[in-house]
Amino acid sequence: AEYKGVRATLESGQEVLNLSSFDFLAYATAPNVIEAAQETIVRYGCGSCGPRGFYGSLKPHIDLEERLAKFMGTAAGIIYSFSFATISTLIPCFSARGDEIIVDSDSHLAIQIGCRLSRSQVEYFRHNDVDHVEQLMKASHAKQKKKGKRTPPRRALVIEGVYRNSGCLANLPKLVALAKQYKYRVILDDSLGFAVLGKTGRGTPEHFGVPIEDIDVYVGAMSTSLGTVGGFCVGAAAMIDHQRLAATGYVFSAALPPYASVAAITILDMLDESPKRVVQLQRNASTFRKLFIEKKVALPKGVVLRHDASSLQSPVVHFTAPIDAKLTGEAKKAAYDDARAKFFAAADGLLADGVMVAAVKYNDQERDEPAPSLRVTMKSELSELDVEKAAKTVAAGLAKHF
Repeated sequence: AEYKGVRATLESGQEVLNLSSFDFLAYATAPNVIEAAQETIVRYGCGSCGPRGFYGSLKPHIDLEERLAKFMGTAAGIIYSFSFATISTLIPCFSARGDEIIVDSDSHLAIQIGCRLSRSQVEYFRHNDVDHVEQLMKASHAKQKKKGKRTPPRRALVIEGVYRNSGCLANLPKLVALAKQYKYRVILDDSLGFAVLGKTGRGTPEHFGVPIEDIDVYVGAMSTSLGTVGGFCVGAAAMIDHQRLAATGYVFSAALPPYASVAAITILDMLDESPKRVVQLQRNASTFRKLFIEKKVALPKGVVLRHDASSLQSPVVHFTAPIDAKLTGEAKKAAYDDARAKFFAAADGLLADGVMVAAVKYNDQERDEPAPSLRVTMKSELSELDVEKAAKTVAAGLAKHF
């Protein structure tokens, strides 16, 4: 398919509404972004020809790191070539055997892999359950006291700003307060919150009014709202410098193509100039969700919108078919397979009706496969009519199979 803004043209020539990609602000195909990337290719070539520490560092890389740090109001920044590798390599960079990690049970696969690679003691808390987080933190301290250890292990709380698998927002103020109380580092993967939430697009911390200084390790993706590829981390200078020597995804990977770095800088400049697309994205997400919450658009029986009170502005919208908790074994698997097949059929039907959405397929490495779902991603450049039409089309498409 060929993408342009919020539209996509399929090989058949059919034009559809693209509600499947994470290019929330539709900057990936903006003319000035493409022009900046093309000019960079003429000057630097296409690739970087090596890792950052071995002939791979070019001026656009350094400029982007400085620009990201300035945008987020931190001392320093570092960029990675692949967003998936950013968080999965960063967690073991700061946590190892003998250390402790508390992580949300609904975290996406890259976080799960990062926790496994760290070889730390990992405890999963119930999705977005702050009380369960505190229980685990108290238990950790009680265990240490019982063993009589004078030197506590390094402890980390790993969360997402906007959860990829549910579209819900983390309760960041309460989680940060608990981390301070029980002395846990906060590692926040804000890949779906950066340039999406907050008055100026500074992410989940700005949305909740949490100072960026309270986030020990802030991680984001450039493959979402920045419309390019790669990931980044910003924060204290010492924390960033440690990654340049200890984060395998940085040390051993070829550096980001220079044109991708310049494209990201161009988009950051546009965000600084005006956050209007961020504001419009939040408005569209709220409008879309309210249509279902207020029953103005009805969902078929057996399908629900994953939502909580804090998630109204989240542009990642999941429709799921809850599985009976009493089911086990083959019966549970059959229910999962049936719901998954229905969502895939619905996605195919919706594409034919002019709306491209994603029936989510999870990797077999997932710790605990989330419930099957249909994911819709809102975009800033949708008109109010587009949003209403998309909601009605999605509901009608689901009704054909549930």
